Amino acid sequence: MSDFQSLNYDNQFLNLASESGADYTQLRKFLAEGKFKEADCETQQIILWVACCEKLGYLGHSDWVNFPCTDLQTINQLWVKYSNERFGFSVQRSIWQQAGKDYDKFCEYVKWDLFNSRMTYELRAPLGHLPHTFVYWLGHRSVIVPGGNSWGLGLHWLDSKLSACHL
Repeated sequence: MSDFQSLNYDNQFLNLASESGADYTQLRKFLAEGKFKEADCETQQIILWVACCEKLGYLGHSDWVNFPCTDLQTINQLWVKYSNERFGFSVQRSIWQQAGKDYDKFCEYVKWDLFNSRMTYELRAPLGHLPHTFVYWLGHRSVIVPGGNSWGLGLHWLDSKLSACHL
């Protein structure tokens, strides 16, 4: 089966639905070809576009609350399928919960560090390692909250949204 036939075959079984009109063709192509670094960057761009936050460059809490579940499900299903269930937001959510929603424990488990020196854009990467660009930045965004800074606040927001979307 040619690559083109394979992608057409996958279209029959993968719902690339979007409430926002996002096109997931390029993300699917990168993931199907094992181009995980490119897929990671594409994921970030899509999320910012869907949330109408491209110029701002990040999502705030209200952006996550209003983020369409259909789009989050589509992004997740693509990552999960093309990584043989090793990567994706739902995989990361499971690890986040196993880590007791502790940001440092989560980062140690998925092998993320402050300087990205341990990034691996291959299937051999640790479980939950990807997508990284968007989730890592979201977690490391310094947000002022009662009691001080919270590096993991963004992951709490993502966890809440994934729960609301049944992922």
